Amino acid sequence: MSSHAVRPKILGFISEDASAWLVAVLVLLAGGLLTLLLAVGSHDLYQRQLQQRFDLLASERFSRIEERFDDQIQRLDSLRRFFVNSDSVSRREFTGYARPLLRRTQAYAWAPRVGGSARALFERRVRAEGIGDFSIRELDAQGHLQLAEVRDEYVPVLYSETQSPLGSPLGYDLLAQPLRRATLERARESGLMAISQPLNLVGVEPGYDRGALLVAPVVMPTAVGQPQPGPLGYVLAVISLRQLVTDGLPEQSQDNLSVRILDLSTEGEHEVLYQSPNPPMEHSLTAVRLLRLADRDYQVTIDSSEPFKQANHSSVSSLVVLGGLLSVLLSALLYSLVSQRQRALRLVEQRTAQLQVRDRLLEKLSANVPGSLYQYKLNLDGSSQFVYASAGTGDTFEVDVRLLQEDAAPAFERVHPDDLAELRASIQVSALRLSPWREEFRVILPTRGVRWLRGEALPERLPGGEVLWHGYLSDISDLKRVEDELRALSVTDSLTGIYNRRYFQERLSAEMALAQRGPGRLSVIMLDIDHFKRINDQHGHAEGDRVLKEVCLRVGHRLRRTDVFCRLGGEEFMVLCPNTDAGQASTLAMELWLALRCAPFGRVGQVTASFGIASWRVGEGADALLLRADSGVYLAKQNGRDQVTVEQD
Repeated sequence: MSSHAVRPKILGFISEDASAWLVAVLVLLAGGLLTLLLAVGSHDLYQRQLQQRFDLLASERFSRIEERFDDQIQRLDSLRRFFVNSDSVSRREFTGYARPLLRRTQAYAWAPRVGGSARALFERRVRAEGIGDFSIRELDAQGHLQLAEVRDEYVPVLYSETQSPLGSPLGYDLLAQPLRRATLERARESGLMAISQPLNLVGVEPGYDRGALLVAPVVMPTAVGQPQPGPLGYVLAVISLRQLVTDGLPEQSQDNLSVRILDLSTEGEHEVLYQSPNPPMEHSLTAVRLLRLADRDYQVTIDSSEPFKQANHSSVSSLVVLGGLLSVLLSALLYSLVSQRQRALRLVEQRTAQLQVRDRLLEKLSANVPGSLYQYKLNLDGSSQFVYASAGTGDTFEVDVRLLQEDAAPAFERVHPDDLAELRASIQVSALRLSPWREEFRVILPTRGVRWLRGEALPERLPGGEVLWHGYLSDISDLKRVEDELRALSVTDSLTGIYNRRYFQERLSAEMALAQRGPGRLSVIMLDIDHFKRINDQHGHAEGDRVLKEVCLRVGHRLRRTDVFCRLGGEEFMVLCPNTDAGQASTLAMELWLALRCAPFGRVGQVTASFGIASWRVGEGADALLLRADSGVYLAKQNGRDQVTVEQD
């Protein structure tokens, strides 16, 4: 390298000849300015995030309150439909239906309309049902229940299911109090649900006694054209706003929001229906939404509370402190770097030259090595690439090496689909255990077709958590082809191409083991060509070989997929029939016997065989089974050949 080459600058813009003190001061000033800008930006971001978090919490709280309002409407409507669809509702039936509905509701009640003239009869009937002290009552000036005054109409509470331990104010006349009367009149006139103004609830625990009364008229259906009668009565939901709004929310000291609900239906100054006990924080964030419950509108105002401020405190001050410390540390670091830069650059140049020499040497060596050398890296996100790949790697996968250095996916696309899952699994196991990787797999190449590859590599864990393998790949297609040929030769008969005695013994042992564990059905058919020695003597061994091949061809066409056809030696053959009993084996043997007799065998003419059948018996070994089949063949020979000897029980 020329001594006059331009040296790189520190961080790309600081000259190596610059004063270390000057660099440190400039960096300190730049760091302070950057810290100031970051503090301003962070404060603005903090305000936006604070508003977003509040909006999210407020929206969730609005949705929860609205959902609970709708839930009250749906439950009371279901109770109303229960009365409409029933001929009559007993106290027990009312309790069974209303009790499961008592969730965030203080009480459900049924109040029928009772005419003034029917009051006495109504009271006697209720007392007869078991409510001995029942009478229609109203509140006196001190808030105690007393007998109701004489009126033209009453709407007393007849059935009630409540959460309050104070019990139910049975007989309480809802028309005795103006707010309740007005609510019932609105419900009767509209035929729809109505909710009262905020009022003090009767029979409710202190602390939960401020709420509202949700009323639904019970009107029986009439025929078309008939005048609509008045309601039979009213079903009521006694709602405590404190219970409805706060149920399931955090404690006061942990609630991030302060909720206030105003009744907009009242004239003049709107009454506060509910106010959270935790006050809003100073300069709080506010969200307002109008919600409707039955026939009234409510303004729900949500403010941020002190816990919200504590949970979302600003980090601007910490940022300023950290920015200042970072500026000081960075200036000190650059002071040290500038003073050492020259020596470091010289060392870098020396190491770069050495690495370039090694790279050239590695390229020369890998060009003359069969197969390919590579470095494969698996990243934490699951992606991978070949950090290094010799020229042979591109030939191995028929892919441009530069593509593999960016992403290893093209190489995996070449892998045979049947081997891809196992290959990836072996890589994952090697990465997890940092164990040597060895695998044989197939690839499908555009030019050379299906090829077998063998790979070996050693993994190492990089500082960042990635795994890097160093290894090689070699083409073993020729070796695999030889292995397949040797494997086929070891289990097949070289003359006929069917399985040999060795393979038959292996399959017989396996099928007998299965039969012992399963239903126990297994049969064998042994056949021996009649007068085969005469065929060899009269027509020659070449013609005898053709007869053997033709016998195998005819028998093989009649066998099932599950049957195993083997040549034991000479003119002896064996058919192994899994899941086959004696009767099925006899039928198959007759088909094979007919297949041999159906047509002459060329110049030899008619060729026949003698068949013996044996079915496996519980506890019997392989030798005994084969001996019985052989005995069947012997008996067929003794009886004149060209026949099937059926096994006798």
